[in-house]
Amino acid sequence: MKAMNHLKFLLLLTSVCAAPSEGEMPPQQMACSGQADTQPIYLGVFLATDFSFRSCSPYKTDSMLQDYLKAFVGGMALYFQDTSPAIKVSYLGSRNLTEEEERDILGIKENEADTTVKGADAIKALIEVTITENFIGHNKLFLVLTGLNITEEETKHKANGNAVIPTSGGSSDEDYDDYMSLSARSGSKKNVFQNVPGLSQYGSICGMSSAIVQDFGSNFSGIPSAALQVATVLGPKYKGNISRRTCPEYEDRPTKFYGDECYRISNYGDQEKRFDCLEEPIKDAETESMTPKQFYAKYSSWTPCRTSYLGSQECQKSSKSSSKNSKCTISCCPKYKYFKLNLKLGDISAPDGENCDANKICVGGKCVVNTKSTEGK
Repeated sequence: MKAMNHLKFLLLLTSVCAAPSEGEMPPQQMACSGQADTQPIYLGVFLATDFSFRSCSPYKTDSMLQDYLKAFVGGMALYFQDTSPAIKVSYLGSRNLTEEEERDILGIKENEADTTVKGADAIKALIEVTITENFIGHNKLFLVLTGLNITEEETKHKANGNAVIPTSGGSSDEDYDDYMSLSARSGSKKNVFQNVPGLSQYGSICGMSSAIVQDFGSNFSGIPSAALQVATVLGPKYKGNISRRTCPEYEDRPTKFYGDECYRISNYGDQEKRFDCLEEPIKDAETESMTPKQFYAKYSSWTPCRTSYLGSQECQKSSKSSSKNSKCTISCCPKYKYFKLNLKLGDISAPDGENCDANKICVGGKCVVNTKSTEGK
């Protein structure tokens, strides 16, 4: 109990200095004494995978899976190539979660049919992992990849059995959370807690920084959410275009975690010294980088269509089509034609890092300027 209280104290201590920021920054915060902030920001990402991620992934050799994870972080880095100040995202390595860590973080029990991860619980459980990994106070993010669904739900250890539907008559946040928790477990099967692609805490970098993201280990579907988690943990230090959580003043907070995040965003002052660790270059990062485009080029039998639609391939292009994908989309068709019908399964985003125009690459399905002059081959 004392150890847990100590951890809670550490979490509180590292949280109170986080700064508010959401959406566009006020002009006075964009510069200091009229000068733009040009000091680069450095952030290292360490990946941990669970059993569901590894089960879903078609890449069964260790070398392929390691390249996938390296390319995953490489794809994340492309989302930050045009920020000011520059944000340099590096890959620190990876490992599997232990069975004990999976039980604590995922909260999945053998006798439970529900395999949804309560994200708020997962973030709490990851505190101990960041301590073990010695990430506290550093510019390192411990990111868990899972194939399971994630919500913002938090387990209430002491539920109010007489909880009623909250009204405007003064029900406390605790009563509201108890009601939501009980409703989520009732026979109505109402999906009170919606699935989210990932979860992390605002401004937690340089403290105990962790995140959990859904990805199936096949086609890099979790990269956009992972990039969002990086923007989130950077708090006010991120001034780019990735849309983060918004907190309209008079709107309800659907979950306790949502409310806690809004409090962090709205009420914590912008204390730059809180983020001094971001000025330190990452010394133990992987020297070789890779993008999703480079991954598919290395393992050519695994095409973006094949990893998105089973038994599919890229639809045949006309001879007049340009070799460059200016729309950053790929049309997928069945590998074998049935009854001579040219069926189209759907469009997917081109791999991050693919060339789409002169000095431009695809990032998140958009053709953007390649400020890092990455070849994307």
